[in-house]
Amino acid sequence: MGGALELLGRNGYAMVFAAVLAEQIGLPFPSEPFLLAAGGLVGSGRLHPLVVVAVAAVGSLMGDVVWYWLGRRGGPRVLGWLCRLSLVPDT
Repeated sequence: MGGALELLGRNGYAMVFAAVLAEQIGLPFPSEPFLLAAGGLVGSGRLHPLVVVAVAAVGSLMGDVVWYWLGRRGGPRVLGWLCRLSLVPDT
């Protein structure tokens, strides 16, 4: 566990950004553990709180922009593809 916190302490902002972006794009990757660990590092003074929030917000917005662009360009095809991937395609 110490190695993971050390890695997050060195590359914390990039890892928070990547985790939030991956989750927003739709990969089965939880960003909550990274955000919680970043919050702990903010509390210990190793990361700046405003930068962590800004990086997470930018990652989230970038993921949303990707889905917006895909929907705008592909529309029904993208929706059909997502429905085929779903466990319950009727919904």
